[in-house]
Amino acid sequence: MNEITLNWVVFVRAVLPFSAANIYLIVLVYFTIVRDRIGAAYSWYALFLISFILFLSGPLVNLMPVDEGKKWFDLTRNILLFSIGMPSLLCGLLIQAKVDKLHRFVLPCVLLGLSWSIFFALAPPFYMSHIGNIRAGYVLTSVTKTDVYYSQIALIAAQLLLPCLLLLAQTIKKHVQLLIYGVLILFCCMTYGLVFENWSVYYGGSAFTAIIWMLAVYNDVQLTNRKIKQHYLHQNSMALAQYTAPHPTNFIDYYPNQINEDYPFKEREALLDAVANGHIGIINDKVNKLTAALANFAQNNLDTFKVRTKELLFMMFDAAIFDCGHSQSLIKRLQQAGAEIDKATGWAEISQLLLDEATMLASARENEHESSADKQLVESIKTYILTHYDTDIGLNDVANNAGCSRSHATKVFKNVTAQTILQYLVDVRVHKAKSLLQSKSVTETAYEVGFNNSAYFSTVFKKQTGFTPKEYQAEVNSKTAT
Repeated sequence: MNEITLNWVVFVRAVLPFSAANIYLIVLVYFTIVRDRIGAAYSWYALFLISFILFLSGPLVNLMPVDEGKKWFDLTRNILLFSIGMPSLLCGLLIQAKVDKLHRFVLPCVLLGLSWSIFFALAPPFYMSHIGNIRAGYVLTSVTKTDVYYSQIALIAAQLLLPCLLLLAQTIKKHVQLLIYGVLILFCCMTYGLVFENWSVYYGGSAFTAIIWMLAVYNDVQLTNRKIKQHYLHQNSMALAQYTAPHPTNFIDYYPNQINEDYPFKEREALLDAVANGHIGIINDKVNKLTAALANFAQNNLDTFKVRTKELLFMMFDAAIFDCGHSQSLIKRLQQAGAEIDKATGWAEISQLLLDEATMLASARENEHESSADKQLVESIKTYILTHYDTDIGLNDVANNAGCSRSHATKVFKNVTAQTILQYLVDVRVHKAKSLLQSKSVTETAYEVGFNNSAYFSTVFKKQTGFTPKEYQAEVNSKTAT
């Protein structure tokens, strides 16, 4: 019976790498949990992590009494890591760094990995120890163990070091920078281990990369959730401020168990949307329509009108704090507004107060600077659309290029621009079509701005401009003639 004695050599060459493999398994599980935040890069990171876990498990497998199986596992783990794993890692980084035309970078890495794998399989250090029963004429007899080690250093320098240094020279997000630093640490550990044949560093040092990656993704998720946490922290204070009044009121009388369909929900949502998007120019009109509908709903009962107005103020201030922060000052202002409503003696006074607060919040939204990360994401989406509007692109293409999930890209773009990604794409296509229609046919124009058929293009164009493409051409030609 074969026995394995646990000593320092076995610990360094087998136990330590397997421990590192378990750490990377934890990273894989964590990445899977937060894959929506990682976006399109997740599948590429997962490919790398799986191949690297198998690679780190190799030394332990080599100690097992399975001679026929371990030689093929040893070859497979090297081919998977350097032909698939490393290129996948690079692809994930490029996606998150928003680099276009990934194949220009990834394909050479795959070819280099395959070439090195063939070299590794035919080199004596692997060949003679695993497949030595074949004639020596078929192997690269002059290649030494040192040659294999240094060729691997050259390979990972081409696959990881150079691309990472190029990415760091670009403007990229902080969490992506942290991921790249983790890759550079992995390169340094593998290089040091190969040069000095220090396998504790070669295998075990990679654990630091795993920890850094978890930290990078964790920080990015925390940044995304920070607004939500702040919202929960101030929720009770908001509720207290909403109902601050010198005279207690039994609010339950105003909120029956069933929804009253007479309530002006449409007018309320129109005002909340205008405030949330900073549309100051339409605030006055939205407030007038809503207060008129509320007065009718309250059946000229001033107390009911006051309660519903304070409900509106709460919704507007709550959304403002969630999106923009400034909780202390806004809660204090909401509290003051609630007290003023309770003191009010007329409908016009309450309506004016609602208008003042709605205008203030809309102005704050308009002037509020979006986070640099959101701005960069929106600019990236716009740039991609402006350069690819003439092709058949959709939300998945936009999200993949931006390096985030489809839902995250859609939400951020709508919050920053007040329109959807598809609306922006249509606007760009119609704007380009207006220029092309002056010199090209409707069919030519449709295909040149990314539509698959002219009939659908005509429908979209008329919906956007009020004219069919032919009517627009006639209008332009008549103006040119005069």
